[in-house]
Amino acid sequence: MDTPIHSIPELSLSPSGTGNSGSLFIELSQLAATVGKWQELVAGMLNISLKRLHANYGWFSIYDKKSNRLKIEYLSGISVDVIEHLTAIFTSTSSTGEIFMMNGLHTLFPEEKGGFPSAMICYPFFTGDTFLGSLFLCKESGAFSETDQKELEALCYFSSKLVDNAIMFRQLQHAKESMNELIEKIHILEKMKTHLSKFVPTSVLQLIEASPENPKFDKTERDVSVLFLDIVGYTAMNQDLEPQDVNYIVETYFSSFIDDIYRNKGDINETAGDGLMILFLDDDLKQSAKQAVTTAKAIKQKIEFVERNLTSPLSVKVNIGIHSGPALVGSVQFRGTSGDRWTFTASGMTTNISSRITKYARNGEILISKDTVQLLDSRQELQEVGWKEFKNVRDPLFLYRLSA
Repeated sequence: MDTPIHSIPELSLSPSGTGNSGSLFIELSQLAATVGKWQELVAGMLNISLKRLHANYGWFSIYDKKSNRLKIEYLSGISVDVIEHLTAIFTSTSSTGEIFMMNGLHTLFPEEKGGFPSAMICYPFFTGDTFLGSLFLCKESGAFSETDQKELEALCYFSSKLVDNAIMFRQLQHAKESMNELIEKIHILEKMKTHLSKFVPTSVLQLIEASPENPKFDKTERDVSVLFLDIVGYTAMNQDLEPQDVNYIVETYFSSFIDDIYRNKGDINETAGDGLMILFLDDDLKQSAKQAVTTAKAIKQKIEFVERNLTSPLSVKVNIGIHSGPALVGSVQFRGTSGDRWTFTASGMTTNISSRITKYARNGEILISKDTVQLLDSRQELQEVGWKEFKNVRDPLFLYRLSA
């Protein structure tokens, strides 16, 4: 049984050489319709071949490539001990993938008794060029004929095609299962993306979508317009109200104008308990200035609307400051022993000034620097406030008040 395996070419059948091939094909088709695994098809093929060749018993051994041996997989009407005894006698053909047929075994081996056959036939089973195993059939009396051999040839040929289909079907099932698993993972990732996007600035999401494998997070200088928003009396509010009430008020007011921010292509970059920093990053600075001012007007209108409709004695005002100019926009990385922390933001004098402009605003005012106003097409709704000095800023800035 240690003889190397030799592949043989696929057998071709002529219609006249397969006996009643029509009924055989019907039987195999019925078998294929009831089972899905190729091993089950082989087991059914063993039963069909026993009946059609009038054999008393038989078995199918699957070829194990690693050990170069045939291993009994299915048997009918015979014990394992008898099979092993028979394969020990016929070692020259039992695992080579070759065809053999022997009759008159009682005469050739008169000393053998108890279940030893009078005739034996072996036929290899291939799918494509792959040797799967061998089918063995035995008769207790009588002999196998050339017609029997052709019948078995036809049986193995048709069965191999069915096995090919069964293997392909199973592969397709596995592929479908893998695809379904992949789709499920994609759905999970999409849900994660949806949840994470709530905590990630829009500009970061756009960078990732533009280059998923290597997004460019490095800080670069670019012209921006920055809107800083601050809730008036936030500290006093926390002293007078329960934390959950303060949170409800803040969420209610901020939620009212969130769509206006995104509609005007604003990017909520930083949040604190009492305020927001919103970046407008259009490549055209005039456009970003217009977007920032339009957003400020919308925010004031929404704040007034909420205040009219919110059943609370508390009056909430939001001061806004806007400034335009160059800033470093990108990621900042903080390294630690427990891991790295990344944040995406804008930094520089432009952001600092917009924040400090807000400190000059009173009772819900919108104050805009001259640098931003010079970028606007119209100044009809603007009132001059005058020159203002800012801490750690060398030169004073001229401010305007927007009457929204």
